[in-house]
Amino acid sequence: MSRRRNLFVALEGINGAGKSYLRDVLQDHFESRGEPVFLLGQYGWLVPSATATILAFRERRGGYDEAELLAAHVADRRVTQAEVIGPNLVVGPLIGDRSLISDGPYLEALEGIPAEKVLELYAESGLVFPQLTVFVAVEPAKALDRIDGRGGGRKVYENLEVLKRVSASYERIVESGFLASFTSVVSTDGSRHQEVLHRVIAEEEAVADGRNIRR
Repeated sequence: MSRRRNLFVALEGINGAGKSYLRDVLQDHFESRGEPVFLLGQYGWLVPSATATILAFRERRGGYDEAELLAAHVADRRVTQAEVIGPNLVVGPLIGDRSLISDGPYLEALEGIPAEKVLELYAESGLVFPQLTVFVAVEPAKALDRIDGRGGGRKVYENLEVLKRVSASYERIVESGFLASFTSVVSTDGSRHQEVLHRVIAEEEAVADGRNIRR
């Protein structure tokens, strides 16, 4: 893969945390400077066999074991890295409304696979982590209210108990410093947009200089 000269920033947090609003703020920031921005979702959906397993997981249908589920996630990530992330980072900044990091807390909450195990597997597999991860922390009950306020119903796993488990997993890997071993991390409650923008600008400068900030 070509040397990355643009910033890959990911927005992480439980469903309903307010990531999409921050995504729009960051997109406006980049586009106001004439930079082409690529928006990335959690999955690439480019490997049919992996897609089938991941959908079974997300829809809580089962039919897979832990090894198959992890292999499907790694396969999806590898192809997304090669065909989406790498080529687009050469062109401009990339904003992930979720990234491979999300897999850790969600696989832990839904399948009991520790988030640390998932992310260590990804690192060992040579997968690309964002240079900067913005963790949007919000109370699960508030997040669920936002989900309900959107209309359209809830996903199968969008309930208070699951969101609490996901939130606890995110908080553990952030507060322990574990996540910071893979990516720079900034935490926000979703209201401090200028603080996030300042950190994004600092990371952009670091990437341009071939450096990486870890706090």
